[in-house]
Amino acid sequence: IQGSAYFQRVFVNAPAIPWYWGIFHFENGGVLTYFKPHLLGKSIKKEITFFDGNKMHELTDIDIKLKVSGETIPTFTVSGENKHEKINFIVNPYSHSSWAFRRRVLGIISNKLTYNEYPAIISDLKLTNKKTGEKIISEDLGNSVGNAEHTTGLLL
Repeated sequence: IQGSAYFQRVFVNAPAIPWYWGIFHFENGGVLTYFKPHLLGKSIKKEITFFDGNKMHELTDIDIKLKVSGETIPTFTVSGENKHEKINFIVNPYSHSSWAFRRRVLGIISNKLTYNEYPAIISDLKLTNKKTGEKIISEDLGNSVGNAEHTTGLLL
């Protein structure tokens, strides 16, 4: 067997705030991850780490837009930049599973965190060097496969 993979076991420790997270592997050996926990509309941390098969790129100013149309699985448009580079890509889920974690605080305050997991692929990736204009695009990396998470709610 050849390739790369990840294994995950989910434990939710309270308090837990909503997040976006994803990890993707590419045919050329590249790996891309992003993470954006948030609370009351404010990001707690936001980062994209992208190994293009040769070099590591770290971007901290990221934005994630969730697009839902009808009853279909959503897509996520992710963008980010740092002083020297900018990146854009679309996360295209092809399946979905969801779990709800419920808890009562002091036995009276009910709260819930909904955990959504999406097996997905990346499309329309473009990493651009702001100074030289040099680009890395999806076609340079080969096919991708990975997983995206999106949680809502709050678990106290």
